[in-house]
Amino acid sequence: MAICRDGNEYYFILGENISYEGCAYEDRFILTDQLRDRMATLKWRILEQLPPLKRGKITETAYEDY
Repeated sequence: MAICRDGNEYYFILGENISYEGCAYEDRFILTDQLRDRMATLKWRILEQLPPLKRGKITETAYEDY
């Protein structure tokens, strides 16, 4: 699941379950990269659905606020 906040609105999306059954401990770095890629893809799918944000509407404290 990925969650994205836009002001007081929250958006979420569910991805497919991930099974690492039968994976070896030595594969942990590859598996971590795969998980990050899937999470980034889900987050991007949320962001694509939100209205475009204009640069002038970004506050100076946006980074700290989110």
